[in-house]
Amino acid sequence: MSDEVEEYNPRDRKVTVRLTDDEHDTAKRLSASRGQRLSDLFRDGLVALQGPAPAATGSAAPRPEAVLLRKSINRVGNNINQAVALMHREGVTDGRVDELLGRLAQLEDEIDRVIR
Repeated sequence: MSDEVEEYNPRDRKVTVRLTDDEHDTAKRLSASRGQRLSDLFRDGLVALQGPAPAATGSAAPRPEAVLLRKSINRVGNNINQAVALMHREGVTDGRVDELLGRLAQLEDEIDRVIR
């Protein structure tokens, strides 16, 4: 009898997807750039296609590509915030940090405008 415990995975359904060579290359490139497995990329795409529930005002749900873009941007933003926090802890507080943060805020506003 083995002492190993099998890891629980609630995903018990398997789906096969047929892709062209170009589609497969694109999916592999996207998953690699996001540090994901192909299955995670497709799962994220499924979630993005569902999108959030429409607002009470009747406005349309964001486009799926906008949801994926927002998730990617949020990941980059988290990394930048960690880097800036480290710079502040290490005493790098010259104007470049504040300039970078200001520019990032401008980019975020511009991205929000484009994807809505």
